[in-house]
Amino acid sequence: MNDRPTVCHRLLALAFLPTLLLPGELGAAPLMDLDLGIKGGLGASLLLVEDGFANEAMRRTYAGDDAFGLGGGGGVYTELRLFDRVGLELDVLFSYDHTSRTEEWSFAGTTEQLNLVHDSWAKNMRFPVLLKGYQSFGVTRLSLGVGVEYVKPLDHGYDITKARRSTAEVDEQSLADYLALHHSVPQDSIFLLGQLELAIDLGVVQIPIDLRAGRNLTQTDQFEDRWAYLLEGGQPVRYDIQALYSWDFRALVGVAASF
Repeated sequence: MNDRPTVCHRLLALAFLPTLLLPGELGAAPLMDLDLGIKGGLGASLLLVEDGFANEAMRRTYAGDDAFGLGGGGGVYTELRLFDRVGLELDVLFSYDHTSRTEEWSFAGTTEQLNLVHDSWAKNMRFPVLLKGYQSFGVTRLSLGVGVEYVKPLDHGYDITKARRSTAEVDEQSLADYLALHHSVPQDSIFLLGQLELAIDLGVVQIPIDLRAGRNLTQTDQFEDRWAYLLEGGQPVRYDIQALYSWDFRALVGVAASF
């Protein structure tokens, strides 16, 4: 009689191996961990501009000019882990967000293009919810998270200044009048959020290093649709600009107590 295992037996053993190992692995991990801590760091905002403008004056001014800027912030967070395998993270964060872009503009009475810097900024409260999966490596724990983030503006603004590299001259009143056309409008946002995190597990102390990227789900693809503008004689005389960003990136570091 041949006692050697057949290929079929080997395949069956491999198929049931995870179920045999899983109870032991779960038994070695605590049933539940709860972290309470703070996180803070840098942020980057990207505003994507599409070329689909129905109004010719808007198309000449804004088509193809993506905006980018740096900011930052932080706040408190809590994280619940089960068997050190799956978990849920809830944050309450404050952020200062900013984008900047350069525009070439010709004022009446000028003979050359003037380079203007458009700065949009907002102070936001952010409420992300992340579902996470974990894999531990000694004193470090790697996690991947996915979730949504609700962003509520607290304050916002829009400014236009002459670029330092610009050599053209412009009357200050003309620049002030042009700025007066632009009005920042608050707009709540919901982001689809992805997270990659490496945490240093020191027992009762956790040190997370957190990278995030979010895509704005509430922003229309067409840049022109994010603006409400009033026309007189075929020319825009007022712009209402939504305080929104297309993409948001965060690099955060934190510390937490684990219970």
